[in-house]
Amino acid sequence: PSMTTIATRFLVLGTIGFGGGLAVIAQLRQLVVERWRWITEGEFAEGFAIAQSLPGANAGNLVTYVGLRLRGLGGAAVALASFIAPSAVFMIVLGRFYADFRDAPQIHFFFRGLIAAVVALILITGYRIGSHTMKNWVDVAIAVAAFFASTIGRLSTIEIVLRQARSVSSRAFSAPSPSMKRHA
Repeated sequence: PSMTTIATRFLVLGTIGFGGGLAVIAQLRQLVVERWRWITEGEFAEGFAIAQSLPGANAGNLVTYVGLRLRGLGGAAVALASFIAPSAVFMIVLGRFYADFRDAPQIHFFFRGLIAAVVALILITGYRIGSHTMKNWVDVAIAVAAFFASTIGRLSTIEIVLRQARSVSSRAFSAPSPSMKRHA
């Protein structure tokens, strides 16, 4: 896609993508993988893993990744700037008016409904990404362990990633490979 197309589409997503990072990521996945077919499910899963591991907003990180995959550094900059501009404007404008209306019952009902929809979007995204990327019981076991490490162990994403990397590297370097055993 052209830079103009990238800018326009991410500007629209930034304008209509409600519900926070994971909910917007669900919408982003549906658009860039299924509708526009800009990247594959596997590329999206890789980008999602990277986005989760970096500081900053996950959705912004993932939009940057998609732009980078499509058009290099320029695509990354255009995608991110287009995506975050509407949110910045909304926060400035709505932030000025929220204090006056936050106690209105309609506002409370709106946010309760929005939260329920966001939880559903997050669950759907987790299922869809998992169903395309988890190919065996080891992948599922790692995902379940990471879930419990995060929820019960209260570990951050980066702590889980670093511990998993340490575990894999220690096993890889401590056990001799089958070819090394034959030469011993």
